[in-house]
Amino acid sequence: MTPEQIQEEMQFLRGVSRQEVVYRMLFGEARGEPIEAQVGVGCVLRSRLKDARWPNTYNDVALQPAQFSCFNPEDSNFEKLLDPEKHEATSVLVQLRWVAKGIVDDVLLDNVAGANHYYDFSVIVGQGQRRDPFRLKRYLRAVDLLLGDPQAPATHVLDPTERQNARDLIHTLVKDLPPKWDDEVLPVARKGHLVFFKL
Repeated sequence: MTPEQIQEEMQFLRGVSRQEVVYRMLFGEARGEPIEAQVGVGCVLRSRLKDARWPNTYNDVALQPAQFSCFNPEDSNFEKLLDPEKHEATSVLVQLRWVAKGIVDDVLLDNVAGANHYYDFSVIVGQGQRRDPFRLKRYLRAVDLLLGDPQAPATHVLDPTERQNARDLIHTLVKDLPPKWDDEVLPVARKGHLVFFKL
Protein backbone atom coordinates (compact mmCIF):
# COMPACT_ATOMS: atom_id res chain seq x y z
CA MET A 1 0.00 0.00 0.00
CA THR A 2 1.15 3.51 -0.72
CA PRO A 3 1.39 6.08 2.08
CA GLU A 4 -1.67 7.81 0.61
CA GLN A 5 -3.68 4.55 0.67
CA ILE A 6 -2.64 3.89 4.26
CA GLN A 7 -3.70 7.39 5.28
CA GLU A 8 -7.04 6.91 3.52
CA GLU A 9 -7.65 3.56 5.24
CA MET A 10 -6.73 4.97 8.66
CA GLN A 11 -9.17 7.82 8.07
CA PHE A 12 -11.82 5.23 7.18
CA LEU A 13 -11.14 3.32 10.41
CA ARG A 14 -11.37 6.49 12.49
CA GLY A 15 -14.85 7.04 11.08
CA VAL A 16 -16.41 3.61 11.66
CA SER A 17 -18.70 2.95 14.63
CA ARG A 18 -17.14 1.95 17.93
CA GLN A 19 -18.58 -1.55 17.61
CA GLU A 20 -17.08 -1.84 14.13
CA VAL A 21 -13.59 -0.78 15.27
CA VAL A 22 -13.75 -3.31 18.13
CA TYR A 23 -14.87 -6.01 15.68
CA ARG A 24 -11.98 -5.23 13.33
CA MET A 25 -9.51 -5.14 16.21
CA LEU A 26 -10.73 -8.54 17.42
CA PHE A 27 -10.44 -9.85 13.87
CA GLY A 28 -6.86 -8.61 13.55
CA GLU A 29 -5.69 -9.54 17.02
CA ALA A 30 -7.58 -12.67 18.11
CA ARG A 31 -9.61 -14.34 15.36
CA GLY A 32 -7.67 -17.60 15.73
CA GLU A 33 -7.97 -17.68 19.51
CA PRO A 34 -10.75 -19.27 21.60
CA ILE A 35 -13.73 -17.05 22.45
CA GLU A 36 -12.51 -16.44 26.01
CA ALA A 37 -9.31 -14.92 24.57
CA GLN A 38 -11.35 -12.78 22.15
CA VAL A 39 -13.42 -11.51 25.10
CA GLY A 40 -10.17 -10.87 26.99
CA VAL A 41 -8.76 -8.74 24.16
CA GLY A 42 -12.01 -6.75 24.08
CA CYS A 43 -11.80 -6.29 27.85
CA VAL A 44 -8.27 -4.89 27.51
CA LEU A 45 -9.58 -2.27 25.09
CA ARG A 46 -12.51 -1.45 27.40
CA SER A 47 -10.19 -1.25 30.44
CA ARG A 48 -8.03 1.26 28.62
CA LEU A 49 -11.09 3.28 27.68
CA LYS A 50 -11.97 3.59 31.38
CA ASP A 51 -8.41 4.59 32.35
CA ALA A 52 -7.38 8.26 32.19
CA ARG A 53 -3.98 7.29 30.71
CA TRP A 54 -5.66 6.48 27.38
CA PRO A 55 -8.04 8.39 25.10
CA ASN A 56 -11.77 8.31 25.83
CA THR A 57 -13.24 6.68 22.71
CA TYR A 58 -12.96 3.12 21.45
CA ASN A 59 -11.68 4.31 18.08
CA ASP A 60 -8.98 6.54 19.58
CA VAL A 61 -7.79 3.84 21.99
CA ALA A 62 -7.75 1.11 19.33
CA LEU A 63 -6.04 3.23 16.69
CA GLN A 64 -3.31 4.71 18.90
CA PRO A 65 0.01 4.11 17.14
CA ALA A 66 1.96 1.03 18.23
CA GLN A 67 -0.72 -0.22 20.64
CA PHE A 68 -2.68 -2.91 18.79
CA SER A 69 -0.35 -4.33 16.17
CA CYS A 70 -3.09 -5.20 13.68
CA PHE A 71 -3.59 -1.47 13.07
CA ASN A 72 0.07 -0.95 12.21
CA PRO A 73 0.18 -0.64 8.40
CA GLU A 74 3.23 -2.93 8.17
CA ASP A 75 1.41 -5.70 10.08
CA SER A 76 0.22 -8.63 7.96
CA ASN A 77 -3.28 -8.28 9.45
CA PHE A 78 -3.75 -4.63 8.48
CA GLU A 79 -4.97 -5.21 4.94
CA LYS A 80 -7.03 -8.21 6.04
CA LEU A 81 -8.95 -6.25 8.67
CA LEU A 82 -9.99 -3.75 6.02
CA ASP A 83 -12.11 -6.51 4.44
CA PRO A 84 -12.54 -9.33 6.99
CA GLU A 85 -15.22 -11.12 4.98
CA LYS A 86 -12.63 -12.01 2.32
CA HIS A 87 -10.32 -13.63 4.84
CA GLU A 88 -12.34 -15.61 7.36
CA ALA A 89 -15.29 -17.99 7.70
CA THR A 90 -18.70 -16.46 8.40
CA SER A 91 -19.04 -18.34 11.70
CA VAL A 92 -15.86 -16.72 13.05
CA LEU A 93 -16.97 -13.26 11.92
CA VAL A 94 -20.39 -13.69 13.56
CA GLN A 95 -18.68 -14.65 16.82
CA LEU A 96 -16.33 -11.65 16.62
CA ARG A 97 -19.29 -9.31 16.02
CA TRP A 98 -21.08 -10.83 19.03
CA VAL A 99 -18.02 -10.25 21.24
CA ALA A 100 -17.59 -6.69 19.92
CA LYS A 101 -21.22 -5.86 20.69
CA GLY A 102 -20.92 -7.35 24.19
CA ILE A 103 -17.79 -5.30 24.90
CA VAL A 104 -19.23 -2.01 23.61
CA ASP A 105 -22.57 -2.58 25.37
CA ASP A 106 -20.62 -3.45 28.54
CA VAL A 107 -22.51 -6.71 29.04
CA LEU A 108 -19.55 -9.10 28.81
CA LEU A 109 -17.80 -9.37 32.16
CA ASP A 110 -14.09 -8.73 32.48
CA ASN A 111 -12.44 -12.14 32.32
CA VAL A 112 -8.84 -10.88 32.54
CA ALA A 113 -8.71 -9.23 35.99
CA GLY A 114 -8.65 -5.65 34.71
CA ALA A 115 -5.70 -6.24 32.36
CA ASN A 116 -4.79 -3.38 30.06
CA HIS A 117 -2.11 -5.20 28.06
CA TYR A 118 -1.72 -8.64 26.57
CA TYR A 119 0.85 -10.39 24.52
CA ASP A 120 0.89 -13.40 22.24
CA PHE A 121 4.18 -14.99 23.19
CA SER A 122 3.69 -17.73 20.62
CA VAL A 123 4.67 -15.19 17.95
CA ILE A 124 7.98 -14.16 19.50
CA VAL A 125 8.82 -17.39 21.29
CA GLY A 126 7.89 -19.29 18.14
CA GLN A 127 10.69 -17.52 16.28
CA GLY A 128 13.21 -19.18 18.61
CA GLN A 129 11.60 -22.61 18.62
CA ARG A 130 14.48 -24.22 16.69
CA ARG A 131 16.85 -23.24 19.47
CA ASP A 132 14.44 -24.28 22.24
CA PRO A 133 11.39 -26.17 20.95
CA PHE A 134 9.71 -26.29 24.38
CA ARG A 135 10.21 -22.66 25.39
CA LEU A 136 6.61 -21.57 24.74
CA LYS A 137 5.16 -24.59 26.56
CA ARG A 138 7.40 -23.97 29.57
CA TYR A 139 6.48 -20.28 29.61
CA LEU A 140 2.72 -20.95 29.46
CA ARG A 141 3.09 -23.65 32.12
CA ALA A 142 4.89 -21.23 34.45
CA VAL A 143 2.14 -18.65 33.87
CA ASP A 144 -0.49 -21.28 34.69
CA LEU A 145 1.36 -22.16 37.90
CA LEU A 146 1.44 -18.52 38.99
CA LEU A 147 -2.22 -17.98 38.16
CA GLY A 148 -3.37 -21.22 39.76
CA ASP A 149 -2.86 -24.41 37.83
CA PRO A 150 -6.18 -25.54 36.31
CA GLN A 151 -4.81 -29.12 36.20
CA ALA A 152 -3.85 -29.24 39.88
CA PRO A 153 -6.24 -30.42 42.60
CA ALA A 154 -8.35 -27.58 43.98
CA THR A 155 -6.69 -28.01 47.38
CA HIS A 156 -3.18 -27.37 46.01
CA VAL A 157 -1.89 -23.87 46.68
CA LEU A 158 1.61 -22.84 45.65
CA ASP A 159 3.92 -22.27 48.54
CA PRO A 160 6.25 -19.22 48.37
CA THR A 161 9.12 -21.29 46.99
CA GLU A 162 6.99 -22.71 44.17
CA ARG A 163 5.70 -19.22 43.32
CA GLN A 164 9.26 -17.86 43.24
CA ASN A 165 10.38 -20.76 41.06
CA ALA A 166 7.56 -20.02 38.60
CA ARG A 167 8.52 -16.31 38.58
CA ASP A 168 12.18 -17.18 38.01
CA LEU A 169 11.28 -19.50 35.15
CA ILE A 170 9.16 -16.79 33.50
CA HIS A 171 12.01 -14.29 33.88
CA THR A 172 14.51 -16.73 32.36
CA LEU A 173 12.26 -17.56 29.42
CA VAL A 174 11.37 -13.99 28.44
CA LYS A 175 14.35 -11.87 29.45
CA ASP A 176 15.57 -11.64 25.84
CA LEU A 177 12.12 -11.05 24.30
CA PRO A 178 9.95 -7.97 23.86
CA PRO A 179 8.03 -6.39 25.49
CA LYS A 180 10.46 -5.47 28.24
CA TRP A 181 7.75 -4.69 30.83
CA ASP A 182 6.79 -8.38 31.00
CA ASP A 183 10.04 -9.03 32.84
CA GLU A 184 8.81 -6.93 35.77
CA VAL A 185 5.03 -7.29 35.66
CA LEU A 186 3.45 -10.59 36.53
CA PRO A 187 0.61 -11.89 34.37
CA VAL A 188 -2.95 -11.64 35.68
CA ALA A 189 -4.64 -14.03 33.24
CA ARG A 190 -4.06 -16.39 30.35
CA LYS A 191 -6.59 -17.19 27.63
CA GLY A 192 -5.41 -19.39 24.78
CA HIS A 193 -1.90 -18.27 23.79
CA LEU A 194 -2.55 -14.74 25.05
CA VAL A 195 -1.09 -13.69 28.40
CA PHE A 196 -2.67 -10.64 30.05
CA PHE A 197 -1.00 -7.99 32.23
CA LYS A 198 -2.15 -5.01 34.26
CA LEU A 199 0.31 -2.12 34.10
